[in-house]
Amino acid sequence: MAKLIIVSGDAQGQQFDLDQEVMVVGRDPQCQVVLESPEVSRRHAELRQGPEGIVVKDLGSTNGTLVGGREIDEKLLAHGDEIVFGGVKVRLHAPSAAGAREPARAAGPVPPDARLVGADGRSIRLGNHLILVGREPGCDLVINLESVSARHAELRATPQGVLVKDLGSTNGTFVNGRKVSEKLLAHGDEVAFDVVKFRVWMPTADEGAAGPDAVPPAGDGAGRTTGRWLVVLAALIIAAGLLAWWWLRPSPDTVKPPVPARPAAGPLTLGRLWSLTTGGSVLSSPAVGDVDGNGVLDVVVGCQDGKVYAVNGKTGRLLWAALAGGQVLSSPAMADLTGDGVLDVVVGTNAARVLALNGTARPAGTSRKIWEGPSGLARNSGVTFRASPALTGPAGGGVDVVIGASNGRLYRLRGAGGKKAWDTGDKLGTAGIYATAVLADVNGDGVLDALVGSNNGRFYCVDGAAGRVLWSLATGGPIKASACLADFERDGKKEVIIAGTDGTVYVCRADDGCELWRLATGGVIQASPVVIDYNRDGVPDPVVALVGGEVLCLDGRGRGRGPVWRYATGAVGGVLSSPLVYDFNGDGVQDVLVVDRTQALHVINGANGKKLLRHKLTAGSVATPALADVNGDGRLEVILGTVDNRVVALSFNRTVDKNQVISGLFRSNLRRTGN
Repeated sequence: MAKLIIVSGDAQGQQFDLDQEVMVVGRDPQCQVVLESPEVSRRHAELRQGPEGIVVKDLGSTNGTLVGGREIDEKLLAHGDEIVFGGVKVRLHAPSAAGAREPARAAGPVPPDARLVGADGRSIRLGNHLILVGREPGCDLVINLESVSARHAELRATPQGVLVKDLGSTNGTFVNGRKVSEKLLAHGDEVAFDVVKFRVWMPTADEGAAGPDAVPPAGDGAGRTTGRWLVVLAALIIAAGLLAWWWLRPSPDTVKPPVPARPAAGPLTLGRLWSLTTGGSVLSSPAVGDVDGNGVLDVVVGCQDGKVYAVNGKTGRLLWAALAGGQVLSSPAMADLTGDGVLDVVVGTNAARVLALNGTARPAGTSRKIWEGPSGLARNSGVTFRASPALTGPAGGGVDVVIGASNGRLYRLRGAGGKKAWDTGDKLGTAGIYATAVLADVNGDGVLDALVGSNNGRFYCVDGAAGRVLWSLATGGPIKASACLADFERDGKKEVIIAGTDGTVYVCRADDGCELWRLATGGVIQASPVVIDYNRDGVPDPVVALVGGEVLCLDGRGRGRGPVWRYATGAVGGVLSSPLVYDFNGDGVQDVLVVDRTQALHVINGANGKKLLRHKLTAGSVATPALADVNGDGRLEVILGTVDNRVVALSFNRTVDKNQVISGLFRSNLRRTGN
């Protein structure tokens, strides 16, 4: 009888007999397979037995169902498969189930001594049986390397020969340097599971059966002939020569991966890493950082369902979900507010509140809330904090929070307890501030000042010490995008790039608001601008995304002349999220990544505006993604929220330092400067 065996947690070793045609897995006591974990949904999944075998089907669970480390909706299971329901890992014991690893039929073309030989000298016989390759201990060929998937690939003897088949691994299977889904192997082929390489030893009858690890044939010592000794000697010479060739190669491969070129050569590709289902559309940008202090990067997002979600970046599992009291459209910021050395989370809500949350593990029933503010603002006032918080250091150390509100006020709150340091009152009007403030010391007093646009069509510079207006600039429409700082004059002083809903890009000096130039794009702009150096002349060049779907690059020296390149996303819903920049193709020029509202992610060549990648998503996105190696495998991931209630992590075939964060917050850093 087939069984499920729990292999993790307090209930490790517990078994469930699969003795019914349909069995529901969940937390509810009425389920046939009851898993007592808060990360398991009440009715999480079902197991159905049919003619083909046992099929697992997710029932719309909060944290998903994974088979072999990949999230699934429905999948036929095999004997030995590991399934994760929420945070509970189980193993299927069903030797007679469909997909069970049974001996393959004899394969005529496969020599009896065919082997796979590794760089470390170990080998495994490619006989008439299935060989599972992966990181998990139950595999036939175990490669203990994080970048190798738990069940990475399989090798199977077929009537045509030995077939290698990738099992949906994260980093791929390669034969002679080319990525494959499955391929018949030949003598001398090089097979790589991610970066770990093996050589196929499959000699023909004429070449002899002696392999690289062949041993002399057993026999009666007195009866050995000279010919036999020659055969033995030849086998030893072949073995020694092959091992010497392997170890003395110019670039020997070992289980420990070499430092690869960055970024990797070849076309840019993107694959799914994990996704987490939330209770509403994710309209805030994800923040990346270690909020629980365990050394693993986490992802934190706000959600329209009134919760803040923290997700383990390596596994995609939910760490916690905190009630915010109102919709969360504000993008979280992360900083250590309590002085315990662990990141905390600050976020605005639509319930007239800014929240500071503790990310570390909490005793059951206790609140994550460190503080909420500002004081004097009633919960039922109707004021919303859609802008994202920017963080600044006050005198004496610590962190302060600067955030705009729908009542037109800019607030500065003490990070230590949420007490209000100042607000701007009606100095900025009452039209509302939805843009995120950019922080920079523009008046040289040692305190970071706030630069922010308002829905009244004006852009303001606010003194960080007292909350008074230092200067303002009139534009032709509401400003919903955060500004960006760059040094166009190359004099060590910052200029401000402002993008308005009037479709105009304004560039002015940060210290006095003097306008340097402007350019009308002909479209509406709600996404925040970024800068690249498309022609490598040392002058920053602004990039803006239009609501109509176009992405434009402007020459920083052009002082108002037309775009140097245009890229059309073709998105009916246009682009609301801000671009990200990273050199994906390794040409020394930063490229541009945008997501649109019509279910696509685009990577644009920063040098010429040509397409590097267009990747279809499950749903559109309106929030700026994050770029980081969230699972610590040395590959770059993009993390984004979608309007179909998901947080999604996708992995590029581009190498970065392990756990490197390229852009882990909306507008790139705590001050939200866009740099």
